[in-house]
Amino acid sequence: MGRLRTLWMGAVPLPRAFWDYAILIGFFVNFAATAGSMALVVAGLPAVISLAVHLAPLPYTVLTLVGVWRSAARYAGPPVWATRARAAIVLWTAVVVVL
Repeated sequence: MGRLRTLWMGAVPLPRAFWDYAILIGFFVNFAATAGSMALVVAGLPAVISLAVHLAPLPYTVLTLVGVWRSAARYAGPPVWATRARAAIVLWTAVVVVL
């Protein structure tokens, strides 16, 4: 739980927060949920159950959104990278929630 709390607080370096937590881990978590959701639809279960499985990673996705945003605020490098990371994480969050 300590790592997630550190991410939430924005204390993780921006490249690690963005690439490791949001993109890499986030991809696999959301991919598994989407695949599971589709499998439930194919199995004929109610759509509401499929939707719940699809949205199950939402708390983690919000955690990474906030973590990357806050890490960008602490980023000591060129400001353009912090701005790009913020824009990319908002876009990424929208894509993984919708798909």
